[in-house]
Amino acid sequence: MIAEKTPPTEFSKAKRILLIEDDPDISLIVETYLRQANYIVETANNGLDGLDKALSQEIDLIVLDLMLPKLDGSSLIKELRKTHDTAVIMLTAKREEIDRINGLELGADDYLTKPFSPRELLARIKAILRRTATSEDITIANLNLDLNTRLAIVDNNMLELTTLEFDLLFLLASNINKVFKRNELLDNVWGLDYLGVDRVVDVHIYNLRQKLKAANSKAAIKTIRKIGYKMENNEE
Repeated sequence: MIAEKTPPTEFSKAKRILLIEDDPDISLIVETYLRQANYIVETANNGLDGLDKALSQEIDLIVLDLMLPKLDGSSLIKELRKTHDTAVIMLTAKREEIDRINGLELGADDYLTKPFSPRELLARIKAILRRTATSEDITIANLNLDLNTRLAIVDNNMLELTTLEFDLLFLLASNINKVFKRNELLDNVWGLDYLGVDRVVDVHIYNLRQKLKAANSKAAIKTIRKIGYKMENNEE
């Protein structure tokens, strides 16, 4: 099934997607679907070529197969995250939860398990790109978040955050002291079309806490037992 071609109403210019997939059939289907949805699509069929394109071109989002020749997806994400925070959706044939969690801990923003629907992939892509389309600034204690530049700064130190980590932190900071259930965080950050496990929220919260703690942030994420999470100002 191919997406109907519609004008790109959500963004001022076409977004560039990098598809790194070694299966030619899957690559062709996904590439065609995304082009029909008015995205600019770059492709690579191995990890080394994919990493080179990810580092040398202006890419808005990467769709990355986990099992790749020359350089596997996990190693690619590790290298990418040294210098870039480009959003990554991981494609994996592995169904074990630990494999998906490992990918998220490495810096992937989302994942889909094969076989998957191109329509679902498109929904995930739109959800991630939609979250980067507005501009706002928030300060809590010594933490400053700028949605326009997508920078998170504690005192004078910039936090190295993935796309989803920033979006999750920004949502919590925008609603200080509001308690969010896990499913609410999934709906608001990952999108209503997200069909994965809610454990993904816990993984990202853990990573955020580690980074905030290392930077001596006075803004902190608190666990509300059996409910969810909230952002609070520990300086008050």
